[in-house]
Amino acid sequence: MKYLTSWKYRHFIKKVYGVDKTIEDYTFKRFKLMELREEIRQELTLNNSRLEVLQNTIKAQKDKPTMEKGEIARMDDDEVRLKNKVEE
Repeated sequence: MKYLTSWKYRHFIKKVYGVDKTIEDYTFKRFKLMELREEIRQELTLNNSRLEVLQNTIKAQKDKPTMEKGEIARMDDDEVRLKNKVEE
């Protein structure tokens, strides 16, 4: 009965509850941050692989052109755009 009426006990219980909620909040934020970092890493890896494939295709087309000039120019523009994305 003493614990129900003691203001010190109720105050301590509220503090413990607050600390528990803070720990849960930080755990959730850490998880979301790791998830966001993984998403950014995957996007960067995808852009790097696309850029590498595009550069190889452009090099092959400039050596032995089998595509139209407009297509090669479009691929050059795509290469510049991907380079900008990778550098960001």
